Amino acid sequence: MGAELKITDSETIKLAESLAAARGESVQQTIRDALGRVQAAMDADFERELAEKIAKMDEISRRFREKMPAEWHHMTSKQIMDSIYADDGSFA
Repeated sequence: MGAELKITDSETIKLAESLAAARGESVQQTIRDALGRVQAAMDADFERELAEKIAKMDEISRRFREKMPAEWHHMTSKQIMDSIYADDGSFA
């Protein structure tokens, strides 16, 4: 790719060098691993939040199905809409 990452903050450089030395790795490898862990954590957070949202939608759908008229249970959404509205858009 050929892109260069320039770190000018001395504290960041010291931290990266110290961590790399403690791990017996290059600074580049240490930074790559750290960024990979941050990305993995963000991905896991996204997946967890997505699962929570899907669970909420499933619960809303379940509650709606409990309250909807029994005759709607085996109808498509189009069939339901056709049963509610007349051709001119007024209520059937």
